[in-house]
This record gives sequence, C-alpha cells and structure tokens, in this order.
Amino acid sequence: MKRFVLLASFIVLLGGVFGYLLANKSSYVLLVYEHHAFETSLWFFTLLLLAIFFLLNRSWPLLSKSLQPRKHFQQWAVERRVAASKRDFLQGLMDFETGAWDKALKKFQAAALNLERPAVAYLYAARSAQQLGRKDIRENMLHEAAQCEPKSALAVGLVRAELLIEEDNQVEAKAILEGLKQAAPNQHRVLELLNTIGAV
Repeated sequence: MKRFVLLASFIVLLGGVFGYLLANKSSYVLLVYEHHAFETSLWFFTLLLLAIFFLLNRSWPLLSKSLQPRKHFQQWAVERRVAASKRDFLQGLMDFETGAWDKALKKFQAAALNLERPAVAYLYAARSAQQLGRKDIRENMLHEAAQCEPKSALAVGLVRAELLIEEDNQVEAKAILEGLKQAAPNQHRVLELLNTIGAV
C-alpha cells in the first residue's frame, strides 16, 4: 500500500512539473549527438514520445507472436532428428542381424548423432566395424562411446574385451577384464569372460 501511495505521489509530482514546463512557451528540448543536434518544442517532443510508446506497446505483442513459430519450428526440427535417429538405430539392428554390417555401421553412426544416449549406437557401430575388419573405426567408435557417456566405462570395456577375444587377442582382453574386475568384483559378465579365456 505504501509503495502504491509513493508511486502515485511521484506520478502526480512528475505530472505537475511536466505540466508546468508545457505551460511555459519557452520550454524546448535540445538533443546533441556528436556533430548532430536536434531542437524542438517540449510539446512536439512529448507527442513524439507518446507516439513511440504507443507504437512499441502495440507492436511488441505482434513481434513476440511472430517469434513463436520459429521456436515451434526449432522444437519440431529437433524432434524430427531424434525420431530419424531412432529409426536409423532400429534399421541398424536389422542390418546387423542379417549380416549387412556395412549398412549397419552407417546407420549406427547416423543414429548416434541425435540420440539422447548415443553410447549404445556407438557400441553397435564398433561391433559392425569389427565384422568389417575395420579396427580403426572400431576403436574410434569405442572412444566415442566412452566420451559421450562416462558412466558407460564398464559397457565399453566389456565390448572391447569381447571383440579382442573374437580376434584371439586374449592378452589384451585379460588386461582389460582384470581392470574391470577390480572396479566391479562381482560383475557377472566380467567373470564369465575371464572364465572363457581361463583367467579365473
């Protein structure tokens, strides 16, 4: 209540001062910017301010509404990309299971770009690259999986160990699995793979 009274009093006072200035015919406004000067009567300057305020007051709602479709379009575009990534991932699974590893690799790589949790797509891309004999791509995909989701270290380590076992590289696989065992001593899949290579 006090704030309202103070505000009302200030407005009345300001209006009184402004009215006095308007009543004084000698009142004028001088605006100077660098080498430019603008001089006009206080009456005209007041009308100009009111016109600007009116235009801004009327145009702002229209401007804010005109910006909303852009936001909706951006949201729609994001949702569309995510939906496309999900379709790529599912198609990648189908290609992987039917032995079309080259197609699967491309689908998994495309899917990983917009999925909320892309690590799974990268891991399947690594498996696809393994089937194609592309160790360079395999390692890159495993690296991407570890980078995009730090909590996926166990899953990435298991996949890397599995792929190393597939190519009969049991020494490196054992080193990875031993490290995983220290971090997760009772992890079933880690113990199972260690048992597979006779390291338990």
